[in-house]
Amino acid sequence: MKKASFISSIAAATLLTTSLGASAAAMIDNKGRVSVAIDTAGLNLQTSEGQEILYNRLKRAATEICGSRSIRKVGSTSRVQENRACYKETLSNAVEATGIKPLQELHTNS
Repeated sequence: MKKASFISSIAAATLLTTSLGASAAAMIDNKGRVSVAIDTAGLNLQTSEGQEILYNRLKRAATEICGSRSIRKVGSTSRVQENRACYKETLSNAVEATGIKPLQELHTNS
């Protein structure tokens, strides 16, 4: 099964890599980086539909890694700002790392 793994350091430096058999659960490695596997099996990444599905999965994974961007859920504006910055950087890095130009354009125009 083909999967893509999100890896994020505590400083929110992120990377999207392709791997086989990665777990679907969030994991923390021995360097404190969080990873979330994203299943790409069955997606035709050559189509806009497949790219949009992947983009939505990347957004959900970035939220899982960075936490909520809702003040109601996190309780402080500083935490919301940190989570928003993390989300933006994580998602941008992951989209860039896919190397899929139409996906990158979708992200830029969103």
